Amino acid sequence: MKAIILAAGATKSTDYHCFPPNYKPKCLLKYEESPKRPARLEDWVYEPVPESTAPTILERDIKILRKHGVDEIIVVVGYKADEVMAHVEERNLGLKFVYNQGYAELYAGHVDSLILGLREIPPDDEFLLIMGDVAITDKLVENLLKCEKKICIRKYWRREIVAAKLSLQVISGISSMKGQGVLQFCDWLYQLGGGTWDSPGPGTEDIDSRDGAWEVDSVIDLFSKCGWNRAPPQPILEQLRKRLKEQQG
Repeated sequence: MKAIILAAGATKSTDYHCFPPNYKPKCLLKYEESPKRPARLEDWVYEPVPESTAPTILERDIKILRKHGVDEIIVVVGYKADEVMAHVEERNLGLKFVYNQGYAELYAGHVDSLILGLREIPPDDEFLLIMGDVAITDKLVENLLKCEKKICIRKYWRREIVAAKLSLQVISGISSMKGQGVLQFCDWLYQLGGGTWDSPGPGTEDIDSRDGAWEVDSVIDLFSKCGWNRAPPQPILEQLRKRLKEQQG
């Protein structure tokens, strides 16, 4: 089994995301298990911990994929590609890279990165598609691997895909989607399976989302638990960090 990880997109510094300008790629955020909660992304919501030995999202995902027999992993890079590649070399992760020079395209990044990554996949092979800012879990990978439909999708509530199991044979017409946004790509996948996002067809299975996987932007869910309707602008981010720490005790 092979996997394609899409990690070309920029780490945005909009009010919605709240990352500092020119921040590290999201796949290089450190992901730390905590006894007080399932997980945390220490680089962002919490104060950075320079001495922390927590693995990055990418490092952690690679370990889980290989544990389940994924023997070849292609990472599509773009934004700060040199940092990602240096990290992989330093940790001796043994990955194959594909560069997407058009990574800055706001809406077409996912689709165009996938088209580039597919050049490394044999036509008849199934593969796992993983978004580079997702902290996957054993359960997520297990659910994908045991899915028997031709299109297996782990949804994300914002009408996006966290991960999927596909084959080049099934999505052979993907070149027609070049330049399209992620929403159009999601709709196209469900149409291939004979259905829609809200009503999957016979060729598609929505795998169970109760797998503990985290998408970086879904950390925004934490904000609503603290009384915020959305991620706060940078000037008040420190107040939010303080409230989260107080809730943790």
